[in-house]
Formats: sequence, structure tokens, C-alpha cells
Amino acid sequence: MNLAQQVDTLNLLGDESRIRLCVLLRARELCVSDLVRATGIAQSRVSTHLGRLREAGFVRDRRQGAQSFYALAADTLPAPARAILDDAAGSTDPTLEGDRKRLTELELERREGLPESAIDEIERDYSPGRTWRSLALGLAGLLRLGDVLGAGSGDGAAARTLAPHCR
Repeated sequence: MNLAQQVDTLNLLGDESRIRLCVLLRARELCVSDLVRATGIAQSRVSTHLGRLREAGFVRDRRQGAQSFYALAADTLPAPARAILDDAAGSTDPTLEGDRKRLTELELERREGLPESAIDEIERDYSPGRTWRSLALGLAGLLRLGDVLGAGSGDGAAARTLAPHCR
């Protein structure tokens, strides 16, 4: 690792929020909403930090339906970054302890709630753009509809719902 790479690594990890996110992502794969809930950091800031960490190769993401899940790319981290994050993960810092506690509470809530398969089913059927499905179907039967176009309006569920009732 050359000097410029070392400086880039230190700059990237020179932000408390990014260290907090990396510590949480060391143990498990999480989505943005989980990270927001565990840290209390605004969603837009979490997304921005994850973008920077992903660009630097510190985290990897995986899409599942409408969500992205993030995990620390521990196998490709530079040794200095790994040392910093290992030290932070073993810390009894109150901020990091609070993050871990809130994440544990979130996971406990989920285990006591609906089974994961039911949550996946709900997410698929009630993603943005589908909550108006019954209204659209009801209106489609009453109206003479022309063409339908879905252009950058979500996952295309609304257009697919209306298409059979259109010209």
C-alpha cells in the first residue's frame, strides 16, 4: 500500500459514522433501514456513507427485491483498515455499544414477529406503486382506457396491472 492509498484509507475511516457502519457490517449483512434504526443516523447520510464505502471497496452490496443489503468486504480490506475496525469492534465505546444494543433489539423484534418468508411476501406485494392496485383495477373496469406507459415510475407494477384493460 503506497502513501496515497494509506491517506485515502485514513480519510475514509476518519468519519465516526463510517466507522460505526463498518463495525455493524462486520458481523452481519444489513439493509439501510436496519442501519438507520441501529445508529440513529439519517437515511440520506447512511446511504451517502455506504456509497463512499462501496466505491472504496470496503463494503459490498446485494439486491433482494427492492432492497439492497450491505456487508463489510473483510477479505479485501487493506490491513490498516482491518486493524482500525477490529480495534473499534472490540471497543466498549458507549456509542458503539448503543448501536449494537439497538441492532440486537431490532433483530429480537423481528424474531418475535412475522417469519422472514412472510416479510418477503409482504414486501413483494406491497412495494411502492402497488398500494393503488385495487383502485386502479376498479377504475379500469369503468373507464375506456387508451395506451399505458410506465416510464421511470417504479417497478412497473402499476403499468402491468392496467395494461390488460387498455388498448
